[in-house]
Amino acid sequence: MEEVFNGILMEITKECPQVHLGNMMRSPALALENKVFAFYHRQSMVFKLDEHAPFYIEKFPGADYLSPFKNRPPMKGWVVVPADYQYHWKSLAEEAYTNLVSLTKR
Repeated sequence: MEEVFNGILMEITKECPQVHLGNMMRSPALALENKVFAFYHRQSMVFKLDEHAPFYIEKFPGADYLSPFKNRPPMKGWVVVPADYQYHWKSLAEEAYTNLVSLTKR
């Protein structure tokens, strides 16, 4: 599945040259100005979708909030989308990118 992430990275960096390879939780990530908006982790991709997160968790059975810490609540804006939905990963990465760009313009 990491090859799918690498393909998305190549496509998005062609479309948006300011996007670069980053790192999140020791995993390869898509970043803009060192702010990660998506990353590949444990055969899934994780996207920063903020207020749209509940919609995607409902849309994709098996998707859930990112919960990397045992003693802390899940990270509500981040959605883990399993490999079953890999054909949606690029559009989700684009949405996460758009969300990040809109936040930085505020």
